[in-house]
Amino acid sequence: MVNLSKRGNMTHRAIGVSETVPISQRGHLQSTGNLLAHIAMDRVRNHQPVYRLDVGQPSDGAPQKALDALNQIDHIQNLGYTVSVGQVELRERIAKHYQQSYGISVSANEIACCVGASQALAMVCFACLDVGDTMAIVLPCYPAYRDIFNMSGLAIHDIITSLDNDFKCTAADIQALPKGVKAILITNPSNPTGAIYTQQELLDIHQACQEKDILLISDEIYHGVVYDGLKVFSMAGMANTVVINSFSKYYAMPGWRLGWVTATEEVVSSISNMSRSWYISPPNASQVVALHAMDCQDELNQHIIKYEANRALLMDQLPKMGMDHFIKPSGAFYVYARIKHLKEDSIDFCKQLLTETGVCIAPGSLFDHVNGHHDVRISYAGTTSELQEALEKMADWMSKKFN
Repeated sequence: MVNLSKRGNMTHRAIGVSETVPISQRGHLQSTGNLLAHIAMDRVRNHQPVYRLDVGQPSDGAPQKALDALNQIDHIQNLGYTVSVGQVELRERIAKHYQQSYGISVSANEIACCVGASQALAMVCFACLDVGDTMAIVLPCYPAYRDIFNMSGLAIHDIITSLDNDFKCTAADIQALPKGVKAILITNPSNPTGAIYTQQELLDIHQACQEKDILLISDEIYHGVVYDGLKVFSMAGMANTVVINSFSKYYAMPGWRLGWVTATEEVVSSISNMSRSWYISPPNASQVVALHAMDCQDELNQHIIKYEANRALLMDQLPKMGMDHFIKPSGAFYVYARIKHLKEDSIDFCKQLLTETGVCIAPGSLFDHVNGHHDVRISYAGTTSELQEALEKMADWMSKKFN
């Protein structure tokens, strides 16, 4: 028998509770979304159906022509790093997009590509704000943004909105902000409500920010996902304004993790310096696909037709279930519906619905910690057939539960 040396006689020692690695204050993030995801995964493990109406992810993938372009690269197996803010060809194409779509002149040097829109927002926070600065956010809003601000060491000031005003911030809200607010984030079109700001509303908001010397951050990741012939306006190129955008929604590339920032050259330079240490550069392959996806509007606009059909389905069937308090979404792919008359707690409502039917929707508390317990968000980014089946199960469940 071969004898083991002293160092060969190592044994595995389980880490006890008292020896666990401590978690920082900002590491203690709580997520109701994770709770629902665990319930959904339990159903999948038990071979029960799950209808994911909680996820804002297009069911269609990246445009085929863009994928074909990636496969045609000779050195595809040896893709290296790019410059930290993304390939100049992609940034020039994004700049061309602003000119073509909005008549706005932006240079490639005023664009920084990042690993998704959330990372882009985080980089803007680090570039433009210091620990302890105050960020104003408009409720309801995408929950990860609040987490990003907390992890960035920012204080948060909530702007409360209501269904009566389509959940939109106004210039008066900006003027009423307390002294010391350094920045504000608005989302247009809105997640979770689908509301769109008019050009005049945006100009008024920008003017109010200018008067109070507040940095305006415009989240425009749902640009392109717009209905009824409406036109959406970009804030790119405006004074003391930063724009966040993404390839995840209109371009149907969520898993490719690519977004961008439009800002001054000074801000882009700062992001460039920091990103070299954070992630070196955005994924090379994602940039190749994104560059070609920007010329695939014919295919991408077919997605909008599907979203419109799904929206029509919800507009028809939700009121029949007793969920008739919502604004008709003008953009994005969500309905934010009131359930206060059915149940006081949106988290409990969503847990019961998921557990008993397999239909997963998002509780409003994720998006608005003040009044969101009265609302739920339903995504219609998936297939029409899945949405129809989910709505049938919802209708049957609600008729038994609340009638």
